[in-house]
Amino acid sequence: MWKFLLYVAAVIAWSKSTQGVATGCPDGYSYLAHTHMCYRAYARKNTYVQATTICQADGGTLAMPRDGTTNDFLIALKNTANPSTRFYFGLDRRDGSWNYVDGGELSYTDWGVGEPNNEGGDEHCADYLPATHGVTHKKDKWNDAPCSKFAGFICETGPIGCPDGYSYLAHTHMCYRAYDRENTYVQATTTCQADGGTLAMPRDGTTNDFIIALKNTANPSTRFYFGLDRRDGSWNYVDGGELSYTDWGVGEPNNEGGDEHCADYLPATHDVTHKKDKWNDAPCSKFAGFICETGPIGCPDGYSYLAHTRMCYRAYDRENTYVQATTTCQADGGTLAMPRDSTTNDFLIALKNTANPSTRFYFGLDRRDGSWNYVDGGELSYTDWGVGEPNNEGGDEHCADYLPATHDVTHKKDKWNDAPCSKFAGFICETGNIPFE
Repeated sequence: MWKFLLYVAAVIAWSKSTQGVATGCPDGYSYLAHTHMCYRAYARKNTYVQATTICQADGGTLAMPRDGTTNDFLIALKNTANPSTRFYFGLDRRDGSWNYVDGGELSYTDWGVGEPNNEGGDEHCADYLPATHGVTHKKDKWNDAPCSKFAGFICETGPIGCPDGYSYLAHTHMCYRAYDRENTYVQATTTCQADGGTLAMPRDGTTNDFIIALKNTANPSTRFYFGLDRRDGSWNYVDGGELSYTDWGVGEPNNEGGDEHCADYLPATHDVTHKKDKWNDAPCSKFAGFICETGPIGCPDGYSYLAHTRMCYRAYDRENTYVQATTTCQADGGTLAMPRDSTTNDFLIALKNTANPSTRFYFGLDRRDGSWNYVDGGELSYTDWGVGEPNNEGGDEHCADYLPATHDVTHKKDKWNDAPCSKFAGFICETGNIPFE
């Protein structure tokens, strides 16, 4: 735990050092905290391919509404731009199935009645129908259309505000930098931590390709460490995440010499073609370039960034009821904080104890309809209740708080507890907001 607290202190110090940095969305874009992304509706008519090119020039893609909240936001945006025209968004039919432009599967839809119908056999791109459509139940709904059709379009991109030298990847909502200076794995880790992050973790092909391009721009002829190492006999990311995606070179990892416990990228100029840019295991003492990742800078004043969740958090040491606390967090553009795993939970504990170790703090969990849920409706999969909690003492304990670090019962210190929502306590907020200056 002490190592984690040192990490939290470093992150808090870094977050404070970046306050006042001018960050936000690119000109003409609007920020949606729900997705941590920026969006713009272009009312000028283009084909789907032309629209894609413009979004790419803005550093992003056509917008991808993956849920009702994002969909409603995009509808409002397009109707502000022009309620009487169609707007492309980032969904098209490939190999017979509909997918988002980043390759993601379609889990949410808002098709108009009878859509998609592939009228004429060439309707392979999705657009929003106008708000002024003559058929009421088709207003603002999704529709399939020919990709050659001219329509408005909506782009999405990441917020501006990576640290100097870093590049933003919308796919992960993170910033990356390839350092072309040779360090050991431990030295590289220290540099990344000083930047407020970690060694980069390529968890899928999109991220891996981005990192490869970044390292080759820095130096195509050298190796680069990334955030993967062998611990207790298995390969894991530096944040403890399991390895679900790999891009090892042929015959790798081979643990040659018995001490190859850290991962690096082989050079683009490697003399074996099928090893170019591939993953390789190497001794951690080897000197190589390295790639860091960190979150976009610019949490709201008083907030601290946690790269693990890509969110900003603040512990308020002023006593409010649960409803009052909720209102304060909403005014900050967020919600009460939701610890969905032990990493986030430890971070929140450190944050609250820095604010005041002797008081209780509400967080974003309450009992509705007899079951405990996060304030965004998410189900409870991780818990850290104190012994005997939740006990619903008095029959009205429907809100969750952290017990103080100074609690007189040792095994209840910093643990979750159920309490009356009318009780006055400190509280912890979370937000993804980027401040505009």
